Amino acid sequence: RQQNKALISQNTALLSENERLKQTLADSKTISLGSNFKSILPVRLTGSIGNHSVTSSLPLDKVRVGQPLVFGKILLGTVADIKGSVININPLDNDRTQNYSVHTWSGQKGQYRYVSNTPQITDIPSLAPIAIGDYVFTEPEELIPGNLVIGKIIKIISAQQEPLQKAQIKLEITLQDSPEGLFIILEP
Repeated sequence: RQQNKALISQNTALLSENERLKQTLADSKTISLGSNFKSILPVRLTGSIGNHSVTSSLPLDKVRVGQPLVFGKILLGTVADIKGSVININPLDNDRTQNYSVHTWSGQKGQYRYVSNTPQITDIPSLAPIAIGDYVFTEPEELIPGNLVIGKIIKIISAQQEPLQKAQIKLEITLQDSPEGLFIILEP
């Protein structure tokens, strides 16, 4: 089980780095192989399984609502609020999860949403077909860095004639999997 988590983490780190390099080449910018974030806060899950909170032995003064909780290069959720020494998380597999701008491995842009207990990529123009097996990555936002892995498309759930497509995503890993080595990205 630990080895499986380590392989998932390594695979998604490579996927994320590959996506970043593809975009860097496309933008004709200088390639920077440093994949570290400017500032992170290591955290660990608190309480029982199903609890969506983390804590850290380090000061929480730089933690803000909306910052991403990640495992390697996998987005698991964002900071919902801070109460004392406990940071509550909105996981990706929760109805309170915010929408994220995302893109697929093959370049289609859309929105990540969690609707009816289903993680989805939505709002993809039908001129850009969705491919089953495509990975879904974050687009850069104020607090969320680009190219964090969300998961893989497993099922198209829109009709072909609809102007905007949507598909079901299998999340790469969730807080329910109780991964160790979690951190909050304080500065992308």
